[in-house]
Amino acid sequence: MAEKWTIKGRIVVDHLLPELSKAFGAREGVPKAVVKVSARSKVLSGWGWWNSWGQVTTKADGSFTVSENQGGDRRQFKVEVLFDSDRLRLKEGQETSIRLDGQGFPLDIEFDLTDKDWFEVHDDENDGAPNGRQAGVINLGDIAVTGAVAHRLADAWCLYGRVMDLLENYGPAYTVSKRITVKYPMGLAGNAAASSSYSNPVNRAVYIKEGQFTSRTLIHEFMHQWDYDHSTGEDAMAWQLAKHGSTHQARENTTFVPFREAFADWVAHRLLIEITGGELRNFLEDVAWKYPELPLARDYVGAALADSEKKLANVDFTERGWHSLFNILTYPYLDRCDFNRSITDGDPEFCFVAIFSTQSNPEVRTGYSLQQVLSVWLKYPGKQIDQFMGNGDLDFFHFLARAGAILPDLEAEKIRVIKMCLNPNATENPASA
Repeated sequence: MAEKWTIKGRIVVDHLLPELSKAFGAREGVPKAVVKVSARSKVLSGWGWWNSWGQVTTKADGSFTVSENQGGDRRQFKVEVLFDSDRLRLKEGQETSIRLDGQGFPLDIEFDLTDKDWFEVHDDENDGAPNGRQAGVINLGDIAVTGAVAHRLADAWCLYGRVMDLLENYGPAYTVSKRITVKYPMGLAGNAAASSSYSNPVNRAVYIKEGQFTSRTLIHEFMHQWDYDHSTGEDAMAWQLAKHGSTHQARENTTFVPFREAFADWVAHRLLIEITGGELRNFLEDVAWKYPELPLARDYVGAALADSEKKLANVDFTERGWHSLFNILTYPYLDRCDFNRSITDGDPEFCFVAIFSTQSNPEVRTGYSLQQVLSVWLKYPGKQIDQFMGNGDLDFFHFLARAGAILPDLEAEKIRVIKMCLNPNATENPASA
């Protein structure tokens, strides 16, 4: 006689990423992951084969429920989790080749077996019911994702989920176009010390190197994919890397390489602020910038260039220049910035801000939101902006012209002030301009 069986529980992760633990608590439910429940019954003196009772998607709190009408004989249960949705898939990585594909990216030589993506998180044989269970409601409670790889992928799933939810809340134009695959841990180019995590826009895959599992790296590489979806030409980054051995030279050979790298790093910080509701203003590990929201001092920006090149026309060949530009666009007190002074003797990177000054010049303020800055990547046919930006558009002149057509109140005089702030030879400041 058939009886009603209901298996329920909650998939949880004990956060490894300190930013998630700090902002959302040590333990959290894993949302929108795929759960497979399997059952087996006694066959003579042993247990039979596992049979799937179906797959469900966890709710926002990580909870799941699976029900079946089956016979009343005792059963054991197994629970597996798959980090997969129509927008993201996380996989256990293996190795990439030192050989390059036709676009200049390392060849992914992993055998991509679907079953390998499932991670077992509960088995009655080892988790409390070696003699099986009876029909009825069986609550397995909190089921923590453990294991070196699965644990990290669960953490990454929670982090990426918040980033993607935020972008979707901005509107359909801000989302990624198709599902992105993230693989960890990857051995890159024989796991050479000089290799690093990277994003391949051609196959829509992000490769996170073992030892580089940090919130900053995870978001940075993911946002290269976002950039590719909202611009053209990012695949040329691979050949720049192969040709010059780095995409992080102090002075690059193109303007689009420092643009894309500075954007990915800058936007990672901004997204951290947004997804934590402003609770975290900087990463807690893998810290790239002590004060990630501040524009950079002129001397520091100019130091990336040879003396003969220290002029505005060359600043957009540097990550420092682009990083400062993005912060100039978003910093709410541009009128209080002194680009001729550093914030302290020990922090030469960042410009001094007279935060308590009673002087106010709102006409030179910017203070655009993250969403507004990202809107510069979008198409606006009504403004005769019918195309995404390409590599040829990624210099100060073209980018600021496009931003001026899209962002409110970013008129010619304010653009002039912004360029003046980036000019290593200038002496004016926004309030004195």
